[in-house]
Amino acid sequence: MIAAKRPEKEYLIFIIEMKTSYAMLTKFFGGEVNKFKMGEVSPSSPFRGVYDKEKILFLKNWIKTAVELTSPSFVIESELQEAIYKSIKQALEKKKRAIGLSFVDGNLVEGEMDANVFVNVDEICNELALLPGEKQFENLTHEIEDLLSKLAIFRGDGAYSSFRPREDTARYGKGIYL
Repeated sequence: MIAAKRPEKEYLIFIIEMKTSYAMLTKFFGGEVNKFKMGEVSPSSPFRGVYDKEKILFLKNWIKTAVELTSPSFVIESELQEAIYKSIKQALEKKKRAIGLSFVDGNLVEGEMDANVFVNVDEICNELALLPGEKQFENLTHEIEDLLSKLAIFRGDGAYSSFRPREDTARYGKGIYL
């Protein structure tokens, strides 16, 4: 499986099932090779950097693919994909607001936001869990609950949670990760 995002200034490519020539090609493009091993924290993450519509679509497809690979019988219909997309956007907006707020002389003020924002699977799932409360998604309550149960292995202390870096250890310098 290959997942790629190609905006104007940033290339973000993840390749699963690495072939021997990929390590050399990654270095040629200024990238970095990361081998994901059970129990070890990954140094890179697609959930980092500057977000735009393309990046959110990439992450929606990344989450969809992760669920399809771990739960092949679970079908993610277009309405559920829209819910994933909206939950990523909402988690991102909430994180941006939190980063941009600070106390100055005892007052909470909005300041400049960091261009690199790190949103994790837990934050996205928290927003996804709130969506059935919205009129647009109230008929998807059971589907969203099922999706959240499938995503549990990527959250908190789930089986695959070690494959995502902690926010304080994530690296942002490379655009290509293998």
